Amino acid sequence: MILALALLAQPAIAPAATTDRRIEVAPGRSLLLPCAGSGPATVLFDAGGSDWSLVWTGVQQQLARSVEACACACDRAGLGQSDPAPGPRTPSVIASDLHALIGKAGFNRPSCWSATRLAASTSS
Repeated sequence: MILALALLAQPAIAPAATTDRRIEVAPGRSLLLPCAGSGPATVLFDAGGSDWSLVWTGVQQQLARSVEACACACDRAGLGQSDPAPGPRTPSVIASDLHALIGKAGFNRPSCWSATRLAASTSS
């Protein structure tokens, strides 16, 4: 309760600018990658399950305003604004998409991947 009141008492801060990019992870298939902020490091948020990048918007905005980092989230194949995948969404296929996204997005180093419990189970 005290934390909620403290947050409400904070002056309004303009949201960080968000840039949506489409990253081709396979021929003819792209994933949406909205990013907020800029800086020498990149944080990639992965929602997992049937969630998509919008669940991370508030966290992205807070991070983009509080540290010098680029905060990105991705829509997995077939979710949000990303293209569907041609076959079943197995953990290895999801991990392959994530590796392709990271490799082609041109993230600044160092970078960090943050995921929900369901998304973390596909990282192997």
